[in-house]
Formats: sequence, structure tokens, C-alpha cells
Amino acid sequence: MGFGIAEFFVYVVYFSAPVSIRLPEMFFHAANTSLVASGVANHKFLMYYGVAVFFHFANNTLTFAGDFWFIGGLGIIALVYYLAYGAYTKNSDSFLE
Repeated sequence: MGFGIAEFFVYVVYFSAPVSIRLPEMFFHAANTSLVASGVANHKFLMYYGVAVFFHFANNTLTFAGDFWFIGGLGIIALVYYLAYGAYTKNSDSFLE
């Protein structure tokens, strides 16, 4: 979350990016981090790390696509949120047993 917060302030303060666009990005970093942590917990670190890096790269690349980001970028963010939630529920259930 720390990098997401730092990046949020850089974009909002220095580049005057709208808060409404940068706020989901802040949580996107936390969700990507939780995906990597799920990979560590499942002993599949490289696969989960690769997925997180791919989604981060795709999201950053789409920022240069202008208005297309609202379709692709928000779709990627929603997908990462969904995957992180799924990994969380799967891992929390297996560790409780």
C-alpha cells in the first residue's frame, strides 16, 4: 500500500491527475501485492509474481492509450481485485483448517 500511496500523491500533486482516477490505482498496488503473497503461500511465487507484473505492465501501458484506459485499465483493475479476493478466500480457508 505504501508505494500506491506515494504514487497517488505524485500523480495528484505533481501531475494534477484526477483523484477519482488515481484512487483505484492505489488499491490496485495492494491487490497486486496480495496476489504475490498468495503465490508465496502456495509455493508458486514466480507464477503469481509474473501475473502481477503482467497486469501492472498492461495497466501502465494503457495509460498512454488515452480514453481507452477507461475500458481496458478499469477492466484490469477489476480483474486484479477479483483475483486478489479469490486468492484471499482460498488461502484463508486453507490456513484455518
